[in-house]
Amino acid sequence: MKLIAFIAVLVSGLTGCAGVVGGGSRSWKEQVILPDGRELIVERSHTLGNRFDRELSAINSPPGATAYVVTVPLPDGRKVRWEGEHKEMIPIAVAVEGSTAYVLASPFNCRSYSKLGRPVPLFIVFKHDGRQWMRTTIDEVPQWLVEANLLIATDSQRAINEFDKGIVTAKTVKRMNEAMIERQIYRKGVNNYLWGGCLGVQSQARNYSYTQFIGEFGDGIYRGTDADGHEHASGGRGSDDVGVSGGGNHVSGGKGNDTVRAFGLNNTIHYSAGDGTDTVWTNVSGNPGNVLRLSGIDASQLRLGLDASRYLVVTAGENADDRMVFQRFDASSVAGIKAFDHIEFDAPQETPLGGDGSTLSYDDLMASMPSVKSRRWQDGDMSIAVANESGWRVAA
Repeated sequence: MKLIAFIAVLVSGLTGCAGVVGGGSRSWKEQVILPDGRELIVERSHTLGNRFDRELSAINSPPGATAYVVTVPLPDGRKVRWEGEHKEMIPIAVAVEGSTAYVLASPFNCRSYSKLGRPVPLFIVFKHDGRQWMRTTIDEVPQWLVEANLLIATDSQRAINEFDKGIVTAKTVKRMNEAMIERQIYRKGVNNYLWGGCLGVQSQARNYSYTQFIGEFGDGIYRGTDADGHEHASGGRGSDDVGVSGGGNHVSGGKGNDTVRAFGLNNTIHYSAGDGTDTVWTNVSGNPGNVLRLSGIDASQLRLGLDASRYLVVTAGENADDRMVFQRFDASSVAGIKAFDHIEFDAPQETPLGGDGSTLSYDDLMASMPSVKSRRWQDGDMSIAVANESGWRVAA
């Protein structure tokens, strides 16, 4: 009898965890404001997966969705229900024009993008003609829809807290979507966001890091916070003034000629080949421990020089416009203010100045150079090249 009672209690306890351990669903409502001021209350729900069907590091997170449902109200009082599998696409926007409803979805990953026909722009668009949903193109969607108006990241505890308040307002949706690259809805060519960094055809698809992705395809400045509470600020393809402060944050100017500010300690400054001229501001003294993370650039391509104000200029490659100008550099005391503690490369290099092949310290870099009084610094002609397996030399 005791065993039976124990089993009954155990089953009861597990039943109370439905939708927490796995299975079940989650439902909520979101407000969408149309251009004419009309309000849509969109009903949404998830089918939930198994919390334990994931990496151990994510066990304590809410269970993820395996399927989505979006119910859109029409002006005549009817409601149309759209369903999609989470493993293939994520709904990001709805629109209603007359008696026609539209749902825009983003492919879940590169594999899904290929499976769904690799559309350009990268949206899976559905139209309800009064009888059924059918797939269509972005050209049929009302022109006023330029930004996601549904909550994109719905699996976080922050989102769940909003669901519990009743209706998630349009203002809240916009605020919570600000850090999401999917929020921009482009209509022509390849200058649309490509979720997950998929660009190209099948096996020739190119992969982008988040900062590269925003830098090449985004407009404006994108900000977000990672799981550790560190800010990520990335500029788009235009000329941006983007900065972070505090500690352990990430900043990138993206394409174009940008002003990049990294104040505080242990920040990471990102720069990729082709990013243009970035003017970089950091702390005014000492070594703040910043990391300069270079992508698509190897150490042999770096050239060092001084500009007219005797600030440090780091040029990457043969294009003189691909460079970073460090405003806090003091040519009279190169160790006094370190704009970065070390450089990180996205691919291992030949052994650099005592490093491990993936990093190059500021101190080793400066120690390998002649005095800054050398004419070659003024000419911006200082470069480093591999001499042998054990060290580096100044290139002739």
